[in-house]
Amino acid sequence: MAHRLMLMAMMLWGVVLSASAADDGRAIGIVPATAKFASVAAEAPGGNTALFVGINQFTQDTSLRPLSFAVNDAVAQAYLFVIELKLIPAKNCYLSLAGEPGTDDTKTQLTTLEQAGIRRIDGARAAILRALLAIEQIPAEPADLLIVSISSHGFEDRGVPYAMPADGLRGMLEDTAISLSSVEQRLARAKAGKRLMLIDACRERPATDGKGGDLAMTSAFRSALASAEGQATLASCDVGQVSYENAQFGHGVFTHYLLQALRGQALADQRGFITLGQVSDYVARGVADWVTRNKPELDKAAVQRPWFKGPKAAEQIPLAVDPGIRARQASFKAQTDKTIEVLKLKIDRKGKFNAALYEKLAEALEAARDDESGRELLANAREFAEGRAREAMFVAYVERLTIARPPAQVRPDHAQGPTFTNTIGMKFVRIEAGEFMMGSELSPEEVAKRFGGEAKQFEDEHPRHRVCISTAFYLGTHEVTRGQFAQFVRETSYQTDAEKKGDGWGLINEGWKRQQGLNWKNPGFDQTDEHPVVLVSWNDAVSFCQWLSKKEGKKYRLPTEAQWEYACRAGRQTIFPWGDDVDSGKGRSNAADQTAKERFPGWASFNWADGFVYTAPVGYSRANDWGLYDMIGNAAEWCSDWYGAYPRGAVDDPQGAENGPWRVLRGGAWGSVPGSCRAAIRRRDARFLPINDIGFRVALDSP
Repeated sequence: MAHRLMLMAMMLWGVVLSASAADDGRAIGIVPATAKFASVAAEAPGGNTALFVGINQFTQDTSLRPLSFAVNDAVAQAYLFVIELKLIPAKNCYLSLAGEPGTDDTKTQLTTLEQAGIRRIDGARAAILRALLAIEQIPAEPADLLIVSISSHGFEDRGVPYAMPADGLRGMLEDTAISLSSVEQRLARAKAGKRLMLIDACRERPATDGKGGDLAMTSAFRSALASAEGQATLASCDVGQVSYENAQFGHGVFTHYLLQALRGQALADQRGFITLGQVSDYVARGVADWVTRNKPELDKAAVQRPWFKGPKAAEQIPLAVDPGIRARQASFKAQTDKTIEVLKLKIDRKGKFNAALYEKLAEALEAARDDESGRELLANAREFAEGRAREAMFVAYVERLTIARPPAQVRPDHAQGPTFTNTIGMKFVRIEAGEFMMGSELSPEEVAKRFGGEAKQFEDEHPRHRVCISTAFYLGTHEVTRGQFAQFVRETSYQTDAEKKGDGWGLINEGWKRQQGLNWKNPGFDQTDEHPVVLVSWNDAVSFCQWLSKKEGKKYRLPTEAQWEYACRAGRQTIFPWGDDVDSGKGRSNAADQTAKERFPGWASFNWADGFVYTAPVGYSRANDWGLYDMIGNAAEWCSDWYGAYPRGAVDDPQGAENGPWRVLRGGAWGSVPGSCRAAIRRRDARFLPINDIGFRVALDSP
């Protein structure tokens, strides 16, 4: 079964989109493209790369009919992503063509691309494979984007989908064609973390009687397209359907609507981004509507209907920007930020508008969107800030406010990601990109009331703000063990800060004091090599990461504070990582429980007993929903950040303060009381300070 295949592998979170389209007659329902779009970035990141292939002419197999718009498709897509969207640097773009553009527009686009410095190559199999090898080496980190686009005939043989190069032979697919399965495997080796494949297959071939051909998509080909694990697929037509071309478009119908969507016809989301999800919806509706209008003779089941399969997170990938919406949003945010600052002056600790109400109102304003309800909230807040609203009435209004907190955009059903184990036996799990609300669900006053302490101790958990973790990363499933740290010391003769000073901090009679002789080998209590290493400073933890990086040729590091809390919550937005009920944490945390209370009777404690006063072997407690152990309890964990106040408003990939006297610690420890085992709790210490409840966990971007 032959197929007109346009495969665009625009790799975004390992996503594959498939598509198709074909017909020659005059079209009904053509919508002119507009310029209502802009690029996501001002300049293409240097690690992004792409290969676009368009094969109109087949030199070795006369049974393969020439195609009309494969070259047009490849050139137009390259122009879109290199010149218009600025997602791919021209020097990193390969364009493989067999034939010449068929319209004046695409001829002009090709000239512009060549002048910009793209690399044009021929359409032979060897040239395409060499280009694939070249682009595999360009991405340098998971944030990079890799695009592959192949527009040609497509075939399926024994469950394997193939694309035809200019010198391919239909009778020898395995030896002369491009295996799309092999392409996927090669691209998976690249360091780019953003990946997508787009398939345009099953082009109609007009029959001699003018009624069309018989190249409907087969079940086998559809299965082959959707078989890649972890991939999202957008296919231009379903089983038993064909896809159409149109001479007036100069492209396949699917490609036409894809270009329209990215040039501003698809609706932007509330952030002003035109995302993959909106593009998919627009293309599906546009293609189905065009075929219904222009092919009225078709049975309903035979109408070309694109289909999408893939993870929800992939739908949020931004591909273009609606500048009008972005400008309005920037103005709205500037107004809310200014209002929040003015409202701070209205706090009256003895009056009705107190600090707790201010924090609630500030959080509501930060979460507000530029829509009817958001504008109403801003207007009311400004009335009060400017002294034009009575305090009593406004306080009652704020007390009734409910704050919309959208769920985090994470893997569905709290699924655990793939894992790998390094050469010293440390296991890591992949943490997918997503969003979450960082900070405390409770006000400082509520935390103090429920768990004890003074409210000011918990003020640094505010303001609660939305954080985007834009790139997947890997995190150790366990805290670094004493045995693993011992291997580091043996191989490097490293001395920890505690060993150099001759002392460390430990617990004596329920108080923390400096003690002579305390270090990671003698923390003041018994440990085995399976316990988390403690009495290590931030400096010691970073030195371990540097040794491990050199040993394995990978970049190991400490997680950022935002990455740590995101992974700790594992998709939940609750007080504790296990939920809101303090007693539901039984078996999930080695913290101050009834066992510890026997040794330290003055402690507030959990109601269970795990048998450990101090540290427990790593992994003794149950893992969270993403396969991470001891995120709460056992040992507190160093993060990479300098400690500082949280930002107001949403942020992407925060790195902490620029400098300061303290580094961040997260996660509670073996001696932590319930209030210090919350997902939002923060702690700080000097980077050279070793304490016998502090350890660390290791992260890396790519294995």
